Amino acid sequence: MIHARNFAKAIPGATLTAVADPSREALEQAEHELGNLATFRDYNELLHSALVDAVVVVTPTNLHVGVVSEAAAAGKHILCEKPMAMTAGTCVDVSGTASVFAATTSELRPDTIDGMLGVGRSAVPGLWHPYAYVNGGGMNLEWFKTLAESLRGSKVSFDELNDMAAEAGSSDDHPVFVPHLAGRMSPSDPGMRGAWVGLVWNHSAGVLYRSILESIALEYQLYKERLLQINPDQTVLELRNTGGGNTSALWRQLKADTMNVRVVEIPDFAGATHGVAMVAAVGAGMYDSVEEIARQWVKTGSATEPSAQDRTQVERRLQRYRDALAMMQGYAG
Repeated sequence: MIHARNFAKAIPGATLTAVADPSREALEQAEHELGNLATFRDYNELLHSALVDAVVVVTPTNLHVGVVSEAAAAGKHILCEKPMAMTAGTCVDVSGTASVFAATTSELRPDTIDGMLGVGRSAVPGLWHPYAYVNGGGMNLEWFKTLAESLRGSKVSFDELNDMAAEAGSSDDHPVFVPHLAGRMSPSDPGMRGAWVGLVWNHSAGVLYRSILESIALEYQLYKERLLQINPDQTVLELRNTGGGNTSALWRQLKADTMNVRVVEIPDFAGATHGVAMVAAVGAGMYDSVEEIARQWVKTGSATEPSAQDRTQVERRLQRYRDALAMMQGYAG
């Protein structure tokens, strides 16, 4: 009842219109204490009620995934009581030397189409991590920065490149960049090479750098589409971003817009070293489970929501990216 009381009485602008609980007694208490509101014993009825614009999920943690997934499918805004880093539907973006996309599912479903997605067992029992990556996704940024410095004859910072890319804005006229300079890993095509497709004379350094950032977002969207193709009952709840690349607000926004998903920063996280330490702490008996230590050690930062841009432009960019990949397939033999 504490959440219902807060939304009904303590949050300006919020109107509590309905509650769902399998307990008839709890619903009677809510009606008595909070007045005129709709009550449901089946939360699915609440999710499909026109009375509800947003839902607050306060079920036990192990039930979060199902409720949140169904709420998302019903088009509701969602506030979930606890972090969901250890639940199906949460994806991770490691923006390092390589650009790694990893999802979380509750079933083992290997990619038997072309092996775009690998899969590994999670440290959490009953969960699996489909994954794919761009070999050298972050190295492409270093490569372009080095080129820019050689042409200028002085140092260029990533902040400056990000500002130039932001000023360039989005446009259908921008080139598409293929980021696989050392071959494609997911699926395997060692003969693929990188390329800009669609260059014209007025394309600036900012436009070119923006296209490099965008290429990872477009590649991730292909990974996401394959994930949902193999797991049609899966919902991608959010993309958690870690690694050096998470300092770029523009890159986070490009991923949010291209993938149409919230991107959440994971600040102050040491990657694999941090994860190994967490598993070791559980093995040494310092914590009872990986879920317990994750709730204490993994802290989320700011969230980047998809902007209200025209999705048809994203689809056009994605199709051009697919075409560019097809052109570069097996280029080096």
